[in-house]
Amino acid sequence: MQDREWSRSRYWLCHFLQNRHERATIQWNAPAGDCDARADAAVAHWLRWIGETNGPARQRLIHWAVNDCASDPAYVQSMRLFVREEEHHTATIARYLTQRQLSAPAGGLTRAAVRAMIKPLGLRFELSILLLSEIAVVQMNRLLLAKTQDQTLRGLLTQMIHDHQCHLAFHSERLTTEFADFNFLRRNLRRLRLRAMFALAVRGITSYHRPLLRTLNITPRAFAAQCFTGFAAVLERMVPYRRETLIARLLEQREQPYAKALRLPG
Repeated sequence: MQDREWSRSRYWLCHFLQNRHERATIQWNAPAGDCDARADAAVAHWLRWIGETNGPARQRLIHWAVNDCASDPAYVQSMRLFVREEEHHTATIARYLTQRQLSAPAGGLTRAAVRAMIKPLGLRFELSILLLSEIAVVQMNRLLLAKTQDQTLRGLLTQMIHDHQCHLAFHSERLTTEFADFNFLRRNLRRLRLRAMFALAVRGITSYHRPLLRTLNITPRAFAAQCFTGFAAVLERMVPYRRETLIARLLEQREQPYAKALRLPG
C-alpha cells in the first residue's frame, strides 16, 4: 500500500461528507402496486443479499486502512464514511422489507466460506472483490429500476445506484494508484486475474439470483454481457494496457485532485 497521502483522498472525503446530505426522495407512503408473490420474493432475496454484504467485511476495510494508510488520514476517514453509507443502505433496505412484509432467507454456508477465505488477503485484494461485485450490483439495480412500478422501491434503487456508482469510482481510482508500480508482465497478469475474478463473481450472482433475472425477462448470458461492458470500461481505466495511458491517469489524479469522478457507463 502507499506510504504517503493519495492526491484524491481529500476530494473523496469531501464527497462522502456532502453525500450524506443529498439523498434521493423515497416515498415511504406510496402503495405497493400490483402484487406478484414470486417477483416480490425474488426482489426481497436480492435486497437482502445486498444488505448482507455491508457487514463484517466492510469493518475489515477500515481496520486495514488504519493499519496500511496511517500516513493518509483523509483516505482512512473516507473509508469510514464509505462504510457508513453502505450501512445506511442496509438500514433502508431493512425498512423497506419490513414495510412491505417481505422476507428472504439468510446467506448460506458457501458465502460464509468465501468471506473466510478472503479475510487474510489484505485491503487491495478485498477492494478488488468489492469493486467487481458492485459492477454487477449496479447493472442489476438498473434493470430492476426500469422494471418496477413500486415508487418506494424506485427511490431506494435510485439512491443505491448513485452511491454505488460513486463507490466504483472511489475504489477504481485508488486501485489505479496501487497497481501503478507493476511492470508490463505483472500488470497484464493482474488484468487476467481480474477478468477471472469478475467472471466468477457474475457467475455466482446469476446463479444465486436466477429467479430475479426471470422476473426481469433477461437471460443470465445477456445479463453477464451487460456486466462485462461495464467491467471493460473500469478495467481500462484501472489497469490500462498501455503504460502511457496509465501515466496519463496518474497525472489526472495529481494535477486535478478535485476533478469530478467518472462513473460507470450505461
